[in-house]
Amino acid sequence: MEDEKVAEAALQIFKNTGSKMEESFPHIKSVLLPVLQAKAKRGPPRQAKYAIHCIHAMFTNRDTHFAQIFEPLHKGLDPGNLEQLITPLTTLGHLALLAPEQFAAPLKSLVANFIVKDLLMNDR
Repeated sequence: MEDEKVAEAALQIFKNTGSKMEESFPHIKSVLLPVLQAKAKRGPPRQAKYAIHCIHAMFTNRDTHFAQIFEPLHKGLDPGNLEQLITPLTTLGHLALLAPEQFAAPLKSLVANFIVKDLLMNDR
């Protein structure tokens, strides 16, 4: 629990200072990217949220990085494993928030087909 709080605090710092990292510490970005992508895909929901915001703040080519996160999450959603849906749905929600034009069509389909049909209609 303590480690998760430290990781969240570090991610918040990177989120808030990320825009300055490109010019000051470009080598750190390349090391951080795989960690941020892993957190966005498989980390706790709060860390996934902050990881997406870090990528948004730190990278100018964020569309490419967002697509690399979106595709496997979108394809890997499993309505039979509800506990494993929290992080992917958190990540997808923050991708929609930060890049609405990039993911408008696939998210519309995701909401209609997966959220409504698979999750909500099967709950009845």
